[in-house]
Amino acid sequence: MDFSLSTYYPVFIYLVVVVGFAVTNVILTQIIGPKRRTPVKLMPYESGMDPIGDARQHFDVKYYLMAVLFLLF
Repeated sequence: MDFSLSTYYPVFIYLVVVVGFAVTNVILTQIIGPKRRTPVKLMPYESGMDPIGDARQHFDVKYYLMAVLFLLF
């Protein structure tokens, strides 16, 4: 078996292109993306419910049903 690194050059080039594309997209979204920080956007988001009021609220039965279905399937 003759090991030649030159046979893996396309894989290395593909890896460099994919990582470069990902890094470029992350940088461009930070530079070009909108930067409006409103109080609504900075408000925490928990399970689809507004974080206003008491933390000990009753959840709808549908929430528990979906959780059980998620665990089953």
